[in-house]
Amino acid sequence: MLKVVPIGGDIKVNDEEQTTLPDMMSEIVISKGLSDLRLGKKNKTEGFVEVRKCIVFQGVYPPKLLSLWDDFDREKTSENTRPDYLPLEQLYVALEFNNGGKDLEKYEFRHATQALAAWKQVVHALAVAEAELKFEHRDLHWGNVLIKETERKSVDYQLNGSTYSVETCGVETTIIDFSLSRLSSSVDQCIIFNNLAEDPTLFKALGAENGGDYQFDIYRKMQKENKNNWEEFNPKTNIFWLHYMLEKMVTEVYYKGKKASKPHKSGLALLRRLRSNLLEYSSARDYVTKEGNLVLN
Repeated sequence: MLKVVPIGGDIKVNDEEQTTLPDMMSEIVISKGLSDLRLGKKNKTEGFVEVRKCIVFQGVYPPKLLSLWDDFDREKTSENTRPDYLPLEQLYVALEFNNGGKDLEKYEFRHATQALAAWKQVVHALAVAEAELKFEHRDLHWGNVLIKETERKSVDYQLNGSTYSVETCGVETTIIDFSLSRLSSSVDQCIIFNNLAEDPTLFKALGAENGGDYQFDIYRKMQKENKNNWEEFNPKTNIFWLHYMLEKMVTEVYYKGKKASKPHKSGLALLRRLRSNLLEYSSARDYVTKEGNLVLN
């Protein structure tokens, strides 16, 4: 998986200002820090996208990448503008990631029990990142959770030295896109965050009760919880996004199995039960330490 981002230029991309170099560097540092959690000892997870390579280049947009862009546009219709109009002096950052699969919005689960397994993987990955990096995703909508099939029976997580195991039910999850995220870097002890107080439009879109999407209610919930202070660590925001995921899994994700099957009915009941009480927890780590599947060594 390759992400190519024009940076630092004056020409708008998809009707938006280009990402600045400092903002792009923040996203790269966060991505690398989360990717490296797969190498951790006390806190360890493979639940975040793996950063394999990062390069900066300048000049004509590579013809091979344009061809791939055209292939994608023909198959799925891109919402973005074809990037061949940018000037020769344009700078780009290219990030190479592992392939995490389809996003939650497009993935078709066999039944709700399989969706529940995916949700549990996400909450455990977030718990590990909270513990190690004081991480908040802050934009974990269903386009930023990838799902793929797996033959692994379970996935293990190290949280503060303890092992937690989650059954996969045939799927693995990968969390992506950290442009709005916050963490405390273990390299130089600095805090990396996007000051969302500088983007008031983010909090004005219609929410679920007014014909919009629950996603936009979550931004306002975060803002109310942290009092618009985006530098401080407030992991309750991860709980808000996990609640959003449950809402999508109950009401909107695709299920191809029979709705009357036992795995679907029991899984859906558990998803609804979680949805009703999840907001009582203070963080993903709080949920996992109280409800996760601890492995006794």
